[in-house]
Amino acid sequence: MAKQINLAVKESKETLQYLLTRQKSMTNRSRVKMLLLIQEKKVVYTRDLVAKLKYCRKSIYNWIELYRNGGLEQLLASTKGGNNTPVIEPHTKLALQKKLSALLQLSPVMSNY
Repeated sequence: MAKQINLAVKESKETLQYLLTRQKSMTNRSRVKMLLLIQEKKVVYTRDLVAKLKYCRKSIYNWIELYRNGGLEQLLASTKGGNNTPVIEPHTKLALQKKLSALLQLSPVMSNY
């Protein structure tokens, strides 16, 4: 059984439409669009949002929870990337850059790159 959306959107339609035009990232546009669709009652089930926004069900659920817990500010807070550490350590990267620049200076063929 599909889960119905039970969310009260506090912002006005005009405010959400204005915010939609001001968003720079596609993800935040989709999040605001989700609120608009819910407020205008164009969607009833989460699967409808999945179809319209082209995001997975888990993302939609996470967005709804973000809005419930922290409102619009929390929903639009940037959450890009993870906690991935670089594979090449900074001192190794610096050494490779030095070697590469030395090779480029020695080889006339590689100087065009």
